[in-house]
Amino acid sequence: MKYSFLPNHLSSPCGVFHFLGNLRRSLSAVVLTCLVAFGLVGSTTLTAFEPTVTKLHRPGGGDFAGDNAGTATAMSDRYLLSGSPFSDEVAENAGSVQVFDARTGRYLRTLTASDGAADDKFGYGVAICGNLAVVGAYGADATGPESGAAYVFDLRNGRQISKLLPDSGSSDNYFAYAVAISGETVLCGAPNDDEQAIDAGAVYVYNARTGELIDKLFAADASTTALFGEGVAICGDIAVIGADGEDSGFSDSGALYVFDLSTGQQASKIKATFPSADDYFGWPVRLSDKYAIVGAIGADGAAAGSGVVYVVDIVNGSVQSGLEPFSYDTSDGFGWDVAIDGNLALVGSWRSDLDGNDAGAAYLFDISTGNRLARLSPPDAADDQLFGSAVALCGNRAAVGALWDGDLAPEAGAVYLYRNFSGPLPLETVTRKGDFAPKSIGSDFTNFRDLFINDLGETAFFATATRGVNGVWTENSGSLDTRTRSGQNLTPLGANFDGTSIAKMFTPIAEHPGFSVAQAIIRGPGVNGTNNRVVLGAYGDMNSPLLRTGEEIFELSNAKFQRFTEVVQNSVSPNIAATYQLRKGNGVTAANDTGVFAVDEYGIPLEDVDPAGERNREGNAIPGAFVDYYGQFFGRVCYANSAFFCFPAYYLEAGEGPAKQGFFYDSESEGPGDVARQGDEPDDVPGAEFRTFLGETIQTERTVYRARIVGDGIKGNNNEGIWSELGFLALRKGQEPDPANEPGVVVNRFLGFWDLDDSHTCLILAKLRGPGVNARNDCALFHISNNGSSIQQLVREGDEVCGCDCPKLGTIQRVDVDTASGNYVVLASLVGSPATNQGILLGNVKTPGMGEEILRKPFIQFRKGTSYQATGGDTTAIRSFLLPQTTDRTGAGAKGLGQVINFYGSIAVCIQFNDRAKQVMKIPVIP
Repeated sequence: MKYSFLPNHLSSPCGVFHFLGNLRRSLSAVVLTCLVAFGLVGSTTLTAFEPTVTKLHRPGGGDFAGDNAGTATAMSDRYLLSGSPFSDEVAENAGSVQVFDARTGRYLRTLTASDGAADDKFGYGVAICGNLAVVGAYGADATGPESGAAYVFDLRNGRQISKLLPDSGSSDNYFAYAVAISGETVLCGAPNDDEQAIDAGAVYVYNARTGELIDKLFAADASTTALFGEGVAICGDIAVIGADGEDSGFSDSGALYVFDLSTGQQASKIKATFPSADDYFGWPVRLSDKYAIVGAIGADGAAAGSGVVYVVDIVNGSVQSGLEPFSYDTSDGFGWDVAIDGNLALVGSWRSDLDGNDAGAAYLFDISTGNRLARLSPPDAADDQLFGSAVALCGNRAAVGALWDGDLAPEAGAVYLYRNFSGPLPLETVTRKGDFAPKSIGSDFTNFRDLFINDLGETAFFATATRGVNGVWTENSGSLDTRTRSGQNLTPLGANFDGTSIAKMFTPIAEHPGFSVAQAIIRGPGVNGTNNRVVLGAYGDMNSPLLRTGEEIFELSNAKFQRFTEVVQNSVSPNIAATYQLRKGNGVTAANDTGVFAVDEYGIPLEDVDPAGERNREGNAIPGAFVDYYGQFFGRVCYANSAFFCFPAYYLEAGEGPAKQGFFYDSESEGPGDVARQGDEPDDVPGAEFRTFLGETIQTERTVYRARIVGDGIKGNNNEGIWSELGFLALRKGQEPDPANEPGVVVNRFLGFWDLDDSHTCLILAKLRGPGVNARNDCALFHISNNGSSIQQLVREGDEVCGCDCPKLGTIQRVDVDTASGNYVVLASLVGSPATNQGILLGNVKTPGMGEEILRKPFIQFRKGTSYQATGGDTTAIRSFLLPQTTDRTGAGAKGLGQVINFYGSIAVCIQFNDRAKQVMKIPVIP
């Protein structure tokens, strides 16, 4: 006999039927290749095009009637799996899985269970990661009637690696009804497990290669007939589990659960925004990065009970407005299967009648907008084909099952492979190579670098253009405009600039909304090497000189600036601070030629830094410690999002040597002071002393700084750390960040650090050493919280990354943090194909609460190699991403040098495409 392969709660006569068929088999093998145009509906930027479609059947002879190939599909960049749970190779309805080349559609091999038996339904669930495949056989009788089993295979040769079994001998558990895999971790849903309550459900976690049971997960509020585990998805240490029979609020309304697999703890529970009875929210479930796509096959969408599919942000728990089909039939089965990859989602509607009774369809959506992009239907659509019974997405390819396709035999089934399609690019283009450069007549952009963004979403960047032009362009005036460019006349700036113009521009700083800062070299009458450097500030394209070399500064006893070693900007006020060196002569000597100078947006020294300018100068008495005097300044300064700026400098006790190092601050409102001095005892390292201050950053009113220490037991492998002014050590060389799980793995050196606004928290990028550490996994980003008592590894080289090809993180190339919101961005290489080996990951360390720490980890947002529709409808792919360095040479970040990620999580990035287009783009937050 044939079986129902509906979810357990749908095996009833209420509008849903059981699939019955005969056991006849016929001999044929057909591969149909053709061109099909997408049907487009609604508001979209997707242009009609013709992807190649290949129809896949199993080859060879046999009686294939009723095999139901295409009941389940899974796809990576190399392999495509088609489950045939009712095939009879091994025994009647034992099942099998066909493996195809995802690039060409060529048949490779058939997988069967080594101990397959009648009615196992092997192939009802399939999943893939790299070269590993997991196949569910929920009808297997290994530990009891229909207790279920799962099998892991090496797809390169078809070899069975392991068999996974439930620990319970109960019958009808339907173990492996749903399966998922990430790296070497396998999830097997057992929705009818009775350990917590009758049919409450459970999910088993295994090591794919060894078959070892790692954990068994239950809902914290497990209840009767919740069917927890009916849908499962996994990405690294995050598991998303559907319980579509969960009853809280309404009977069978369903729920979604998020788990941290590193601890086995439930992180959150998510319900549909407006749940109702018989929605069955939670089946099926798929996961791509931080977005889960979740079916609610009984929900009222386009029509009563027509089905709705939701996009769920698993980090903040928000459920986006539902995706709905084009038709309004209550029995279309919309959401029977779902797939997601990047910003595209594919939804099966296997009983759609637009092309014939139950011919089926699949719908393509852009999850960044919710737009319906296309309706897929086969060119040979027929009644009762059930196209859309299973769907899969990977890159620019999609697979759609049609389990009752009759080409080979009645209900033999088939899979359609769609290649070379893409969706709209979910980014905003600011400008591109070849576009005209505003306010530079006859010049077109040729290259971009040093791209930044402020909290208003305004970008600022350095660019070169034809005709020898270079300069800074911004969106500070509301649209892209010249801020300053080579050749620009500076006479309007005043008498001191009469007849001058810009010769060369440098990297902009765009911390403050509406106001950007950049240094320039100028030329013209009276301009020479002693007075040709100027710091310009601008609202839009209205420039004002803030600081200039060679000009007498009244507040510095008419001394003249020789150079500016660092310039930083306040992100709340437009003020800037600069470390300087003065030109020798007229009272300026090597003993008083360095310091820090702060001005407002008009170049006026800050009034509350009194006496203006002189207070933070080498040779002067240190305020509040009048017997001590500043020595030489280090040439570093950092500015907070408040009135405070800080800087390191040497000082002389009682005006006498030897010089020692100190770390000091000043403020527009509260006056100056010191944070730490050489010889002070560092927090949490009793008996040691500070020796050298290596880097610093500041947020609000408190600093985080990097320093070297000396003392008993202090050696080269533990003589450096990062401290908070609030009185705690964040992390130290030689310290074990995770002694429980990785004993002996210690911090080797620091690469970057950021202070979050509350100053109780910071992020640290560090190199590691120790057992198991090598060049492929020796760099990690840590989140330090609770005054140093909690250390969480956010991301590490070698980590598994979400993606249909199951990549791993290669080299961490860039990190930037918005310290107010906790948003952060990681640019990294990925291990895998050279065509897809770079990605941008985004995360947030402030939103998740206690027990949800796993959700602080970053998720990949964009990948090299992803195909998109370019202007005019042509398809192109991302070739590379470019983010500027936002930390200084000591690794200090968020110190006033500009940012690439803002408070709202938007980032600015330069992207090069395979068609050689290079664009300045903003990546918005997907709502």
